[in-house]
Amino acid sequence: MRKSHPVRRAVLAGAATVSGIVLLLSLKPASDPGAASAAGG
Repeated sequence: MRKSHPVRRAVLAGAATVSGIVLLLSLKPASDPGAASAAGG
């Protein structure tokens, strides 16, 4: 019963990365102009 879903793992990894980036951006009040411009601010 070993059904590994590479797509599901990729989606989970992508969601974790995006959530981490969003958390970092929300915690940092646009201290870096490069990050702020990259975030579309």
